[in-house]
Amino acid sequence: MDDLMSKNGELSKDPVHFGTSWQVGGDPGCQNQCQGSCPDCSDHLKEMYGGRDFCGKLTDHSGPFKDCMGKVNPQSFFENCVYDVCLYKGLQSVLCQSISTYVTACQDAGANVYSWRSASFCDISCPANSTYELCAPSFPPSCVRIPLILDASCREDCQCISGFVQSGMMCVPESECGCFYNGNYYDPGEKFILYPLCTEECVCETNGQVTCHSFFCSSGQICAIEDRIPGCYPAGNKGKCSASGDPHYMTFDGRAFDFQGTCNYKMVHFCPRGLASETLAPFSVLVQNAKWGAGDVSVIRQVELQVSGRSFIMTEGETSRIKVDGVYWNLPISLPEVRVVQHGFLVNMQTNDGVELVYDLQYYLFISVPAKYYNQTCGLCGDFNGNPADDLKLADGSVTTDVQMLGASWKVTESGSNCTDGCGNDCPRCNVDGAVLFGSTSYCGLITAPSGSFSGCFSLIDPVGFFRDCVYDLCLSDWRMERLCHSLQAYTVACQEAGAEVQPWRNETFCPMFCPPNSQYRLCADTCSISCAAIFQEFPCSKTCAEGCECNAGYLADGNSCVTVENCGCFENGRYYKVRAKISLSSHI
Repeated sequence: MDDLMSKNGELSKDPVHFGTSWQVGGDPGCQNQCQGSCPDCSDHLKEMYGGRDFCGKLTDHSGPFKDCMGKVNPQSFFENCVYDVCLYKGLQSVLCQSISTYVTACQDAGANVYSWRSASFCDISCPANSTYELCAPSFPPSCVRIPLILDASCREDCQCISGFVQSGMMCVPESECGCFYNGNYYDPGEKFILYPLCTEECVCETNGQVTCHSFFCSSGQICAIEDRIPGCYPAGNKGKCSASGDPHYMTFDGRAFDFQGTCNYKMVHFCPRGLASETLAPFSVLVQNAKWGAGDVSVIRQVELQVSGRSFIMTEGETSRIKVDGVYWNLPISLPEVRVVQHGFLVNMQTNDGVELVYDLQYYLFISVPAKYYNQTCGLCGDFNGNPADDLKLADGSVTTDVQMLGASWKVTESGSNCTDGCGNDCPRCNVDGAVLFGSTSYCGLITAPSGSFSGCFSLIDPVGFFRDCVYDLCLSDWRMERLCHSLQAYTVACQEAGAEVQPWRNETFCPMFCPPNSQYRLCADTCSISCAAIFQEFPCSKTCAEGCECNAGYLADGNSCVTVENCGCFENGRYYKVRAKISLSSHI
């Protein structure tokens, strides 16, 4: 009776008040209750989804869970199942998850559960060399020797076939197992540094043995754990590099420069230095620039991430899809090496090693690398060594002061291209009158206004650089207001990515954003978890805010549109397909 006790010791009047009282911090844009009316289920639908073809399986006294009912009351599971399945209009994946939750509770209680899945109902796809088992051991044979626990309950799972054992998420022959060392498991050939001193680097040999040698962190580094990996990392934070406008660059070490080349360039490239590099995954970020305006300046038109032998390309103006190895894929994407989601108007791309790209598909590109890549990068973003003085480093290792020479050094040559490496000393400049006009609070001065929409961001992201870039870009655009909007949007992205709160600055007549039917513009939009693909798989949605078009209640994001759940597509092998799209089972994944 007193379970809904609020934080102040008083009994809550409703669940919303109860939950709100225990709220801690809160992610930007989070809400404590439904916006408008909460979704409901009619009596007719409750009756249908409570039938034996749906959630009624849970309460069927002659069904697969008959032996469990005396140990685990199915009523609350049944009610939750009906509500969830009704909310998602009978979607089978939701029904399967609801039933699976009860199966787990039954097996934990030691109850016998009979077969309830089939090839056409809630089928489970298992990895290579494994098969589905209704009652698989909780601690199956694996490369890690675990003492036998006699009273451990069984569970639904994929069980390795005879002759194979579990190694992480895979089933491998026992001869291909790695090493178990100091309480941790390592794959064959994997290198690791011993924590907490970081004075030894070890490798797991193919025979299951571990060999180690002396190792020391470099000057300016500390022994720490990043992304659950012990190693030597810089005392500072992640490396952050950006390009905006036509284009204005900011290196990992904080050096700003403008470069107007119109070719393809390596913005970030993995350049291994020292022993620490042996544990890092190589990657490259390439940008394709194109002429803009009168042709004397350029803007980013395409961004490519190369990792694990694969290519992932984001293109200006192309929302809700990217190219994977030259073929268009809808977002979101979840592959072993990369995850890509639509985050408001942004595309967010992140590798397993923590390299992150954020592109607004118009004007602004942000790249973040974890501290473990300290002093391991090169390209237009610099070497991430804490010293901005050597950031204009050419591909041969020498340092220049000529940004045109810098760009030419990191150019990716393409046959038949008539691109150029910038305007050098002949780049256009903004006249005094233009600088004064566009620096006013009617234009770019909005960025630096002391009590304006962005004032809450000043302590995190210096507005001066964005203000100067805005004035320059607007001055050279022949007064095109869209350039002002893009500049304000670029600062919005930078602020929100840093966790700052931005106040509303758009309206119906100033930089309006137009959303598709059944959606509305929000300064902090959820386009990731409120999506068709999120029904099938959980995605690492960003915790920061982003502008975007958020689907109305009862609708889910399906690319550039918002649809009801029955019009959602499918998610298979890390890829989202829209309704009626053809799926090739032999597609490279």
